[in-house]
Amino acid sequence: MSHVHVWKREDAERSLGEVLQRAKNGQTQFIQDAEGEFEIRFLKARADKAEAGDFLSRGGPIDES
Repeated sequence: MSHVHVWKREDAERSLGEVLQRAKNGQTQFIQDAEGEFEIRFLKARADKAEAGDFLSRGGPIDES
């Protein structure tokens, strides 16, 4: 099973569900059009991701000198 799949833009637009599912299954998807190329990858959500406000409210390191 290949970890990369290349689509023509027209085909990818007709098969968007398949494009996204393949990316979610670990296969990088490339969609080519006349001006360049799109790269589609699935990045799993991180459970340990903190809210920005919570992170910033902790403050920085304490200078004890």
